[in-house]
Amino acid sequence: MTTLDSKQFQFLIILLWNVWNRRNRWVHQNQLLPTKMVAEYAQLLAGEYQAANDQRSQVEQVTSATQRWSKPEEGVVKINVDGAWVQERRLAAIGVVVRDHHGMVIDARASKVEGSHTAETVEACAFAEGAKLAKENGYQRFQLEGDAAAIVAKLNAHTLDRSVAASYLQEAWQTLKACPGSVVQHIGRNCNRVAHTLAHWQINALESFNFDYVLPTEVMDIVLDDAIYS
Repeated sequence: MTTLDSKQFQFLIILLWNVWNRRNRWVHQNQLLPTKMVAEYAQLLAGEYQAANDQRSQVEQVTSATQRWSKPEEGVVKINVDGAWVQERRLAAIGVVVRDHHGMVIDARASKVEGSHTAETVEACAFAEGAKLAKENGYQRFQLEGDAAAIVAKLNAHTLDRSVAASYLQEAWQTLKACPGSVVQHIGRNCNRVAHTLAHWQINALESFNFDYVLPTEVMDIVLDDAIYS
């Protein structure tokens, strides 16, 4: 039996990701990408992923499992959310990423948040968007995760308080209470890197982002890292 080294295994995961995306484009968009293009894009991503890994410090490479994102169990999807708020530029954005038990992205979106906000209200908007996406896709079993402890506490409370942040959570709170298979959890920032990176990427993007089986490179690198090592 042939044993793959770490780089070969990484390339295999990336190649399978691209084959899956090719299938989804064919099924959902009637677009069939050439086989050569799929292989070449996998090689490109593998090179970028390896380069990103080479730039990490030794401390980052030995991050413990408890500080990493973890895959949900089979039959459950995990929705990670985060908000980005740049006070001096008066810009705010949110990122939402849905992954399955393989660690593969099945949906994602990001957008700027209009109006006057604080860091807490932006996080509330991110959780609200995550719950909205779960409702739209009909998820019955899902974990909604983010690194804003105060927002998680509000959503897990028996009643919503009267804070400004809570005013953005009314529909999300109702969605979660109506779905017994939902769980809202607080996680550390290092477990929320994909949503965090997507939200900050959106700050400088010209248009809102909707998942089309392609992710920004800096986001894709982290998705692959989570899928391989979680």
